Amino acid sequence: MLIGFSGGGDSTALLQAACEAASKTGKACLAGVIDHGLRDGSAADAATAAAVARSLGAEPVIVTLSGLAGGQANARLARHVALCAIARQAGAGAILLGHTEDDLAETVLMRLAGGAGPRGLAAMGGVDWSPLWPQGRGQRAGRPFSRLPREA
Repeated sequence: MLIGFSGGGDSTALLQAACEAASKTGKACLAGVIDHGLRDGSAADAATAAAVARSLGAEPVIVTLSGLAGGQANARLARHVALCAIARQAGAGAILLGHTEDDLAETVLMRLAGGAGPRGLAAMGGVDWSPLWPQGRGQRAGRPFSRLPREA
């Protein structure tokens, strides 16, 4: 399985749980670490996240992006494209993400502020097909913590 891993609290909790589950089944646990390259020190942050992933029993895969412009939306898209590529290369059928209930609420508010209609206001589900085509074809995005508040 592939875990999108930033090194933050949500993704660390998810990676720990996923690696524990993977070890019981003999499956590999991969941590996809994306260095957006948007600020000084991002490579060091990615290396630190990779070290944490290793300490939890995961095999880290770092992808460094370059030339990103256009803010958070483009960074999110580029991150998902990179995670889909890692998953495809590793043969992982799903990418697990540490999104919490708080993230879902934030997504709805951002979409509302952007003028989204009812379809656009639908928040991310617990498991969805990747919205990317063709990069995400056949890939699922799972959010096992999507019904938990961040504090949990």
